[in-house]
Amino acid sequence: MKKATMICGYPGDQTQVRVRGDLIAVDYGVQFALENKLPIKYAIGDFDTLPPQSYQQLNKSATKVQKLAKAKDQTDTEAALELLLQQYQEVHIYHAFGGRLDHTIANLKCFAKYQAKGLNIYLHGTNYCGRYYLPGCYQLYATDYVLPYYSFFAFSDINNWSLQGMKYNVQQRRLNCFETYAISNEIVAEYAQLSFDQGVLLFLNTKDQDIC
Repeated sequence: MKKATMICGYPGDQTQVRVRGDLIAVDYGVQFALENKLPIKYAIGDFDTLPPQSYQQLNKSATKVQKLAKAKDQTDTEAALELLLQQYQEVHIYHAFGGRLDHTIANLKCFAKYQAKGLNIYLHGTNYCGRYYLPGCYQLYATDYVLPYYSFFAFSDINNWSLQGMKYNVQQRRLNCFETYAISNEIVAEYAQLSFDQGVLLFLNTKDQDIC
């Protein structure tokens, strides 16, 4: 399975990036990659927030740079996912959330869309990690997801959703995109068993924000 790592453009997130496969930097995500001397395979975006000196450095260091028009019918993130879909099967995404609320909502919806198209999407951040799922049966190991809370969100109607090995188990329930009862669960076994037979499901493993 060919893997890629994608750094999005939220400048306030300084989560350290573990690069898996090729690195794709989206818009201001280029700045983080350059500052941390990460090898950029592709860079894509309108780069309207990128300092001129960083854009010059990018053109010298990246394998391929694709500059997009500022006025367009898709976000820079979606353009990057369209590129990834043509060449990769798995993508690990960093710095996608925490800036403008509309950008966060657009990213969550966009990631669900491309999971449905066949791109396996994993999310990484300081206080969360997670992934999207298509219908099937899965095991979520406590050693892989070590943060305290397990939450699930439907991005289309979920049928016959079951969850075992948790503090609150579920047996063949329906979950729609307006319901929130599936958040803040906790694992109580070596692994949780997840299954459903329709829809796109987002799983997030989270903890409370660190307070200094």
